[in-house]
Amino acid sequence: MLREEAFDVLALEPGSTPAEIKETYRDLVKVWHPDRFANDRRLREKAELQLKLINEAYRVLQSEPGTGGKYTPRSESAPGRSSR
Repeated sequence: MLREEAFDVLALEPGSTPAEIKETYRDLVKVWHPDRFANDRRLREKAELQLKLINEAYRVLQSEPGTGGKYTPRSESAPGRSSR
């Protein structure tokens, strides 16, 4: 998923602050969490798919800038981090 797509999934504008991204992500997780639809299999499955998109979009927007929108998890041995 590209950064532009991630902004669309979260209904945000490019240039949104990290705080805005996090707040919107948390709101959408509350709305689309599959546990809210425990008694309706069809809606639960839709929510699971939507939540996967939301999570992927959030990961893309939390990734390092300049990676082409690809999620790159931070290494535990990254410079400036203690390995303890």
